[in-house]
Amino acid sequence: MRKNKSPGPDDISSDVLLIAGEPALDYLTKCFNEILKTGKIPTSWEEAKIIVIYKKGDAGDKKSYRPISLLSHSYKLFIRLLQTRMERILVENQPREQAGFRKGY
Repeated sequence: MRKNKSPGPDDISSDVLLIAGEPALDYLTKCFNEILKTGKIPTSWEEAKIIVIYKKGDAGDKKSYRPISLLSHSYKLFIRLLQTRMERILVENQPREQAGFRKGY
């Protein structure tokens, strides 16, 4: 997780998660395990904070802007952990004949 990233709708920045310490890690671990057990994510993770960023060109033209969605850092951390788990399982169970596109083959 990179530092100095804007917070999502929960207003928890990446910096807070990076310095929160063991109690926060224990709490997140319990939350993530509960999500894996139940398959239900917090409803707050379904929200995004949308901001508009100026690209270039005429500042009065809406085409000179692009929207970005800021998601919860807790959600992004959970997704990254889930992705890592899934990739490991897929790599371990992939036949060698399907190795042409994989790392290390």
